[in-house]
Amino acid sequence: PMRGVEEEEEKEEKEQERSAGGVGGRAGGGGEMPSAPGVSVARVIEGAPAIVKFAVCNDRRHVLTLDEAGSVAKWDVLTARKVADYGRKDFDDTLRQRDRRVHVPNWFSIDNHTGYLAVHLTQSQYTNAEVYARDYDLKCFDVDDKICLGVLLLQALFRDWHYAFRARARRVRAQREAAKQSASQGSQGSQGSEGGGAAAAADEPLDLFRRYFSVPGHTPVILTTTGGARPDVLCRISAHETGSDWALQLLLEVSPQWVGETVLTQAPPSKPEQHKVSFYLEPAECGGANRHLAMEAIGSGARLTAHRILRIHRVMHYVLEKLQLETQRPGEDLTEYLEILCCGELLDPDSNIGTARHFFWKPKSLGADLTFHYRRKAGSKPLRSRCGSQPK
Repeated sequence: PMRGVEEEEEKEEKEQERSAGGVGGRAGGGGEMPSAPGVSVARVIEGAPAIVKFAVCNDRRHVLTLDEAGSVAKWDVLTARKVADYGRKDFDDTLRQRDRRVHVPNWFSIDNHTGYLAVHLTQSQYTNAEVYARDYDLKCFDVDDKICLGVLLLQALFRDWHYAFRARARRVRAQREAAKQSASQGSQGSQGSEGGGAAAAADEPLDLFRRYFSVPGHTPVILTTTGGARPDVLCRISAHETGSDWALQLLLEVSPQWVGETVLTQAPPSKPEQHKVSFYLEPAECGGANRHLAMEAIGSGARLTAHRILRIHRVMHYVLEKLQLETQRPGEDLTEYLEILCCGELLDPDSNIGTARHFFWKPKSLGADLTFHYRRKAGSKPLRSRCGSQPK
C-alpha cells in the first residue's frame, strides 16, 4: 500500500511540473524565453545585464562600461570592484566628463566576450605602468613612492597563496630547528623546544601588502599558456582558494616563473627602458611685451633623461638649481615664479613629462626629441641669485 501511495504522489508531482512549465530567461536579463505549446512559465530567473561596451580610462586603473540595460558604470581593475554607477546616461559623454588627462602605458588587456570584464596580464606588459602612490590614493605608501600597478594586482589576486607559502616555509624551518636541537641536546626537552619554535614561527610578522587593498574572494583567476589561437588552461581557481592546501602545490607547479617571483618572493620587477623619457630643456622665446619673462639658457643644452612620471614641478626645481636661483623666501611655491611649456601649451605642475609627451608634443611622430621651454610667470616677483648678486 505504501508503494502505491508513493507512485500516486510521484505521478501528481510530474503532472504539476508539466502544468507549471519550465524556467526561462536569458543571461542578459532581457525577457522571457518562448515556452512550448500548452506550457506556462512559472518563474523567470533574471541574469545581470551583459556588458556590451567598455573603454579603459587614461589612468589605466578604471574601466567605463555600458550594459544591455543602458546603464553606465565604472570599475576598478586593481580591486576588481564596481566603484561608481552612473545610471542610464550617454556612454561617450560620460567618458569625456569623467576621464582625466593623464598618460599611463598599457599594462593589461581586457575583453567582454562573456558579458563581463576579463582582464589579461602577460609577462611582457604587467610591469609597464609605474605611478606615484599619491596619484592613485594608495595611502599605505609614502606619497612619492613609485608603484607598479601590475605587481599590486598580482599580489592582491594571489595574496592567500603568498601567506600559505610563507606559513609552510615557517613550519618547515621550525621543524628543522627542532630536529637540530633534539640531535644536539638529546631527547630531553626537545618537545618544549619544538613547541617554542613553532610558536615563534607562528608569531613571525607577515608582509604588509595585504593591507593596501584586496580583491573579492570570489574573483576568478585563470592561468593559461601563451601563444596559439586557443591557449590551454593550466589552472582555474578563485582568489580565496589560492591559499588552500590543494592549491598551494598546484600553483607552485603550474604558475609561470614571473608570477611566482612577483607573489612569493616579491622580487622587484626589472625597470624596462620605456619608463625613461629623453628631453631637452630650453628657455622660451619671449619678445616684445613679454621680453621681461625671458630667462638664461641652462649650460650647453645637453639632452636629459628621467623617469616618465617625473613631475613638471621637479623640472622647475632643476631649472632654478642650474641657474643658481632661488625664491624670495625659502619654501615658496615655485609655480608663482616659473612656467613650463611644451609646444606652446602651459603644463600643469602636478602633471608629468610622460603625459606632456603623449598629449602635447606634436613632432613625436617625426622622431624629434621632446623639448620643454621655461620662462618667468607674468607678474611674478624677481628670483634671487644664490651667489649674492641682485635679484633677477
